[in-house]
Amino acid sequence: MIEATPGSGGSSWSEPMDEPAAGKAEETNQQNIEEQKSNSNDQQGSNSSGSQSSQQNSQSSEPNPENKEQKSQCNTQSNSENKQTEKKKKKKTKKDIKKKEVQNQSEDHKVIFIVIIFVLFFVIATIILVLRRKYLLKQREKLLSQENINKKYIAYYDYLNELKQYNSEIENNYRYIALKAAYSNTVILQEELDEIRNYVEECLTLIQENNSSLKLLIYQYIYVLF
Repeated sequence: MIEATPGSGGSSWSEPMDEPAAGKAEETNQQNIEEQKSNSNDQQGSNSSGSQSSQQNSQSSEPNPENKEQKSQCNTQSNSENKQTEKKKKKKTKKDIKKKEVQNQSEDHKVIFIVIIFVLFFVIATIILVLRRKYLLKQREKLLSQENINKKYIAYYDYLNELKQYNSEIENNYRYIALKAAYSNTVILQEELDEIRNYVEECLTLIQENNSSLKLLIYQYIYVLF
């Protein structure tokens, strides 16, 4: 009979007992490796997500050059439009100012033209009145200085009637002598002529004393009484 030694027997039974322990160790090692891999993957994913988010944040924080160009273009367009509107406003204001100046000048020219016409009319009218007065006075002087005494008496009689129209106090009581001088062959006496002449002078002084300066101007230059 063969006897089994304890050393050999122990070795023979120890081999089958070690196999399941080794399998479990391998499984735990594999699990640990897988956990490490998963942890590393999670860390990589978190890192990658963090980097992506940081990149996105950096991209979002960093201005886009296209947006910059668009903003600059919009700003330039708005500035150009503002400048154009300001130029148009300035042009309009200048045009309005010019129009007002032209209107004011035209109104001033109208006023000056009217004043000049009025002055010219006044000057021409005064010249005409003065010349007319001189002419009528000369004609009257000729009639009153005639050589024929009868015609001279008739001229004083007509002048007295003319003065009587503008003063009711004047009386003409010389009709009989005037008719005699006009229709008869008798010659009027010098005393009769002096009498009517003196009365005409008295009537002239009466008109000059009893009327205002304006009426006297009217009598002198419009009616030519003296």
